Amino acid sequence: MTAVAQISNFLEEILAGTDIFLIRIDISKKNDISIYLDGDQGLPIGSISKINRGLYQKIEEAAIFPDGDFSLEVGSPGVDEPLVFERQYQKHIGRNLEITTEEKQITGKLLKLESSVVHLEEMVNKKKKETLLHEIPFEKIKKAIVQISF
Repeated sequence: MTAVAQISNFLEEILAGTDIFLIRIDISKKNDISIYLDGDQGLPIGSISKINRGLYQKIEEAAIFPDGDFSLEVGSPGVDEPLVFERQYQKHIGRNLEITTEEKQITGKLLKLESSVVHLEEMVNKKKKETLLHEIPFEKIKKAIVQISF
């Protein structure tokens, strides 16, 4: 079993019964492990610390890295990271997203996600408050990034 598979199994145990879920695991050639998690209600720092400690212990006990030579970082994806799973869209309802499909790129307000279809409201004329509604099937989305407004 690969290190990623073992770590994924450990995370499954640790995250059972929570709304926290795995986005991805990266392991460098120097055994620097980066775990990216998200949660339906966000990801509190206390939860990240608890997960980090529990996972570190499991990796050491399983001797995944025989020399014990590894580092572990657990966190959430940055604001510039694309949304990966449908469940990530739910907590961003009401926010602006930039969605890229094969055909086009659209920026608009996420209204809802329903039956694997993203409903996005694009402002086409601010003065006249004209909008265009888009229904984008989830499988057509190449990339979706939350747009932060200041």
